[in-house]
Amino acid sequence: MNEHRRILVVDDEPQITRVLRTSLSSQAYDIRVANDGETALEIMKDWTPDLVNTDFCMPNMNGLELTRRLRLISQLPILILSVRGRGTDQSAGLGTRVPPRLEMRVTTPGPAAAPISGPRTGS
Repeated sequence: MNEHRRILVVDDEPQITRVLRTSLSSQAYDIRVANDGETALEIMKDWTPDLVNTDFCMPNMNGLELTRRLRLISQLPILILSVRGRGTDQSAGLGTRVPPRLEMRVTTPGPAAAPISGPRTGS
């Protein structure tokens, strides 16, 4: 049996979760969506993703706290996306258990984001 790879999308912006769900589902990924870190942890009690894609700024439990809690129980890959440009403020508290971040500037001319510059590593 060919099981789909599982991705948990954690973001409180419905437009972002809709675009990610649609894009990733069309590529045969099994997607679950949570609107904050607390809900993400609840989903993970019964469903184990292969990757967590989270935003930084969310209500109840933000992406930074979610990342800290996940690192206590798992080494699964975590992709942190944020539409706000507060890079160093947000990543400063990640500590040594999370790999360095990768920044990519994007613009949203329509319903989906498009890269306007190549990735660069943050310091």
